[in-house]
Amino acid sequence: MSILLPTTGARGVGLRDEDLGQIVTTFGHSARGLLDLRLGATRLRLSRPAARGPVACVPAPIVGLFTASVRIGQTVSAGMRLGSVRSVQGETVVTAPQDGTIFAQCVAQGQFAAFGDPLFEILMQTPDRGHAE
Repeated sequence: MSILLPTTGARGVGLRDEDLGQIVTTFGHSARGLLDLRLGATRLRLSRPAARGPVACVPAPIVGLFTASVRIGQTVSAGMRLGSVRSVQGETVVTAPQDGTIFAQCVAQGQFAAFGDPLFEILMQTPDRGHAE
């Protein structure tokens, strides 16, 4: 796990060392591949070790609330429904751009996603050895 500490200092937004420790511990025990926490001008970003092989990022197609239909570790095929983003105009389906395995879900279930925000990272299938793992 890599940790990018805030540039302005976590204590500047009221986070204590115990709070940071709890966030890191909770993330470590979760299945999440990425945590991007923003508190005012402070940003805390936690991520898992890099995937072994090429990874495709699946961006949010619109602004809205995100709902996932797959889980980390699940094998997906090109065109498969990964989830959706619901806006005031309706629901837009998010599909896999290619075959692979869900490596990370970057936006939590039911959370807001901005246009272009990464929703998933897919460990791409390679022709020589199947899924890169």
